[in-house]
Amino acid sequence: GRGGYATVAIEVDDKGRWTHRRFLDAKSQPVPNKDGVFSVQARWTAQGELVEALMMDGQGQPLADAAGVAIIRRSYNDRGATVRRSYYDVQGRPTLRAESGCAAIEVREPLDQDWREERCFDAQGRPLLSKQGWHLKRMRFSATGQLLEEAYFDRDGSPTMCRRGDSVCPIHQVRSRFNELGHRVSGRFFGIHGEPMLGSQGTAGMNLLYNGQGREERWTHVGLDGQPGRNAEGEIASGTTYDEYGRIIERRHVGADGKPLAGMTLVAGMRTEYDELGNVSLRESFDSEGQPVQDKNGVAIDRSRHDHRGRLIAKR
Repeated sequence: GRGGYATVAIEVDDKGRWTHRRFLDAKSQPVPNKDGVFSVQARWTAQGELVEALMMDGQGQPLADAAGVAIIRRSYNDRGATVRRSYYDVQGRPTLRAESGCAAIEVREPLDQDWREERCFDAQGRPLLSKQGWHLKRMRFSATGQLLEEAYFDRDGSPTMCRRGDSVCPIHQVRSRFNELGHRVSGRFFGIHGEPMLGSQGTAGMNLLYNGQGREERWTHVGLDGQPGRNAEGEIASGTTYDEYGRIIERRHVGADGKPLAGMTLVAGMRTEYDELGNVSLRESFDSEGQPVQDKNGVAIDRSRHDHRGRLIAKR
C-alpha cells in the first residue's frame, strides 16, 4: 500500500484500546511503514489518554522514525486536553523532531476556548524557534473545529514571520473561511501590521471551489487585491476532475488564458486511469498542448498491472 505495508495487525487491551500496531507485507512479514517504523507500542492512562507511543524495529527494539523520534509522550490537563507533546530518541533522551525542530510542544488553551497556543522548546526545556520560525503559534478555531486563523510570534511574544525551509516566508498570519459544509473556501496571508502579503509562492492567498460531492475542483491563486493572480510559475489556478466513483482522473495547472499551463517542469497536468478493481493502471504527464511529456523523474507514461488481490505484478 501507500504506507509501504499491506496490512496492520492490531492488538487491543481489555478496554478495546490499541496497544500494539505491527505493519506487515502481503506474506504477513514485518515491514517498515513510510516513516521507517515496523511497529508502534502504546501506553494509556486509566482515563483512556494515550501517554506514550514507542516506535520499534522488526525485532521489537526501539527505533527512531524518519523524523528522528523513537518515543512520543503526551501529558493532559484535568479536562483531558493535551498540554504537552515531548519527543525522545532510542535512549530516552529528549530530541528535536525533524519537521518542527522542537523537542517539546507545549499546548495552552486560554479562557476563550476558540483559541489555542503552541510553544516550542529545545531538549533542555528552553524556549526555541521552530523550523517554521515561531516560538509561539496562536490559533483560532470555529465552533465546529475549523482553523480560522493562525499567527506566529517570537520568544518575547513579538510578531514574527513564518519560514518555509531555509527561506523566510513573509507571512505573520493566515486567515481562512469555510462554507456551511465545513469546506475551506478561501485563505489569505497577512503581515505583522495586518496588511495583505505575498507568500513564498508569490500569491496572497487562494479561493477554492468544490463539486456536489464536496471534492475540491478548483484552486485559484489571488493577488494583494484579492483578485485572481499568478503564482511564481505563472499559474493562476489548478483544477481536478473526478470519475463517477470520486477517483481523480485528471489534475491540471491553468494560466491566465484558462488553458493548461506548463511551468518550469514542462508538465501541465496528469491523467490517471484505473483497472476494473480500482487499482491505478496508468499515469500520464502532459504538456500545455495535452501531449505526453516527461516529468522531473524522466517518466511520461507509467503503466501498472495488478493481480486479483491488488498486488502490483508489472510496471513499465
